[in-house]
Amino acid sequence: LPASMWARGLRADVDWALGRSDDAIVVMQDLLADNRGDLRIRLRLGLMLLDVHRNAEAARTLRPAAWMAPDDEEVLVLVASAEEALALERSRRSR
Repeated sequence: LPASMWARGLRADVDWALGRSDDAIVVMQDLLADNRGDLRIRLRLGLMLLDVHRNAEAARTLRPAAWMAPDDEEVLVLVASAEEALALERSRRSR
């Protein structure tokens, strides 16, 4: 039987709290793959990715949130933050 969304989210929370960010991110990526239209999962994963400076993945994960919630200012700010972090990372690499 597949684990419930709740149980999988809880596992990601526990992994994250224990400092196993890569494990938590894998769980959330799998959860998003099974629930592409779930904005909460997308935002949560995007925040995790930003927190560990995986900016390209964060931007790629968060971009669809802008059209999923075009009137939600917090979502749009988060998407813009991911894009800005990615642009800054790229400019640092090109120096």
